[in-house]
Amino acid sequence: MTVHDVASFSFPKSFNWFERWYSLWSAKYAMKTLWKVIVPSEFTKQELQKVVTVDKKLSSVHVVPLAYDKKFRVIESKEKIEEILNTYHIQKPFVLSVGRLEAKKNTVRIIHAFELLKKRQMGKWANGQLVLVGGRGHGYEDVEKAIKESPYKNDIILPGHVSDPDLPYLMHAADVFVFPSLYEGFGIPILEAYACGTPVVTSNGTSCKEVAGDVAVLVDPLDVDDIASGIEQAMKKEYVEEGLERVKHFSWEKTMEKTLHLLLEE
Repeated sequence: MTVHDVASFSFPKSFNWFERWYSLWSAKYAMKTLWKVIVPSEFTKQELQKVVTVDKKLSSVHVVPLAYDKKFRVIESKEKIEEILNTYHIQKPFVLSVGRLEAKKNTVRIIHAFELLKKRQMGKWANGQLVLVGGRGHGYEDVEKAIKESPYKNDIILPGHVSDPDLPYLMHAADVFVFPSLYEGFGIPILEAYACGTPVVTSNGTSCKEVAGDVAVLVDPLDVDDIASGIEQAMKKEYVEEGLERVKHFSWEKTMEKTLHLLLEE
């Protein structure tokens, strides 16, 4: 059995009662009954042990990292990129965030960090945009309020759901991908950004640091100033080549092989 995360315990309001119940039941069932449990990160392994207090040893919980879709890549066609940006009314430079617009994804602090960035970088970023891709999640009313009150609300773009074929173009075109999530069981978007050659700003905790390695700008997700400074640092594009190298270590083939090996071994 695979347990991807136990976020419902840290952010219960982000889940309905059935999701919370099922998450607890499945975690307890896995830890108490199954001989092997698979998780996507060391962070989730430790979280699972904290949530479900049992005698089972952590050695029975195995980490099998996830991967990313190969459609995320460095894209050469400038004409196609321009076409996609025009479709969503996006212009460069822009900071991109992908994920539900909610408390767990730290969307409000992303907005406030963007405001700081605009104030500090008025030259280059006078027309810079923040693009928030994703649907509404728990706490969206706070996101909506932050946007309405922002002096740069006209520069905050909400394309909603972006089609799977279009998203890699936005990811590649972004000047910085910002992902200061408060809780992630793995953090696949980090790998997607690396694969597109886009600098990453992400949280210095949960699984984000684990997935990102040392080739992203790690920030305190609770500190708006730190997030803004991280975006400024990432704009120097110091880690692009390192990100392209790191992402080579992740593939669904490797995930499948490791999972199969664990299931077949005695």
